[in-house]
Amino acid sequence: MIRRTAGGESIRLYGFLALNIRARAECAVMAENFGYHYDGSVQDSGFMWLVPDHSPEAQERARLTWRGYPDAGRKGPLPPVSEGQVELMAARLAHAWGARGMDPRKSAVFVPFYLLLWARLFLMWDGSDVAVRCTIGIGALLVVLPLYQARTKRRGERAAAVLEAAGYERITDLKGRAKYVPPGALSAARPTTAATGPAPAPSATPRLP
Repeated sequence: MIRRTAGGESIRLYGFLALNIRARAECAVMAENFGYHYDGSVQDSGFMWLVPDHSPEAQERARLTWRGYPDAGRKGPLPPVSEGQVELMAARLAHAWGARGMDPRKSAVFVPFYLLLWARLFLMWDGSDVAVRCTIGIGALLVVLPLYQARTKRRGERAAAVLEAAGYERITDLKGRAKYVPPGALSAARPTTAATGPAPAPSATPRLP
């Protein structure tokens, strides 16, 4: 991953996020030392994006990091990461994953599908091993799915509380996804108001692309 940061292109991290949030958080924090940042979202398949940070502060930080760790892209020494930063990044990832899992549109699609599949298997019941296993499997899935969603919701709420206590700002992007950005990132993204005109009224829910 570090070698790819030298190219200045977006980096996609694969793998099932729910099983290795801590490892993903460490990667995201490490990437910040090399001029990248986590884009704040998690895709349905579980991968996440690290994108170039073009701010002067990030570019200067990357320049200093490469100067101090020139062999980082060749499996050489890496700069240390702050445990506190990793914990906050893990909270951001947990909230993003929880928000993705709590999307009611997914339940509106998958639950009826599994119910219809279970009903069809039940009506076609012939006592065979395949029918028994499929029917039991779908029935168990219908029981586990609400429990998983409830657990994901609680985890996302705990992560949101941690982020808000640390001063992170909640936003809604253009796709309607809620996510948290570091303190000051939202105000930095807003255009500066001219001194000759009145300041515009803030919107009810700030939005960033």
